[in-house]
Amino acid sequence: MYRCLLAWAFSSLALTAVGAADVYRCTGDAGEPMFSHTPCGDAAETRVALPPAPASAASGLRASESAWLRQRAVARDKGRASPGRRTSKPQKRVEREGYRCRNTQRKLDRVRQRLRQGYKPSQGDTLRHRRRTYEDYLSTFCS
Repeated sequence: MYRCLLAWAFSSLALTAVGAADVYRCTGDAGEPMFSHTPCGDAAETRVALPPAPASAASGLRASESAWLRQRAVARDKGRASPGRRTSKPQKRVEREGYRCRNTQRKLDRVRQRLRQGYKPSQGDTLRHRRRTYEDYLSTFCS
C-alpha cells in the first residue's frame, strides 16, 4: 500500500517538475503579452521555447562588468594583479632595499635600547656584535 502511494507521489512530482519548465504566452486584458507557467485558458498560445542559459561564468552581468572581468583575467594571466598597477624591476628593487633598511634600523634601535636598559654579562658581547653588524649594514647599503 505504502509503496504504491510513494510511487504515485514521486511520479506526480516528476510530472510537475517537467511541466514547470514550460512557458505559455497569453494576451492580457489590455492586449499586453503575459507569460505564465500554466495555460491561460482557451486564448493560450503555443508554448514559448526558452533560450538556453548562457554557459559563461559572467551570465547576468552588464556588458561593462563582463569587459572588466575579461580585462582582469587577461592581467592575471600576465602575472599582474590589475592592469593599472605596473611596477618596474628597478622600482621593486628600490622598494625592497628601503624595506630592508627600515627593518635593520628597527633592529638596531631595539639592540641599543637593550644595551641602555641593562643586560646579563653573558649577553653583552652578543648585543655589541649585533649593534656593530647593523651599523655596518646601514652605513654600507642605506643612505
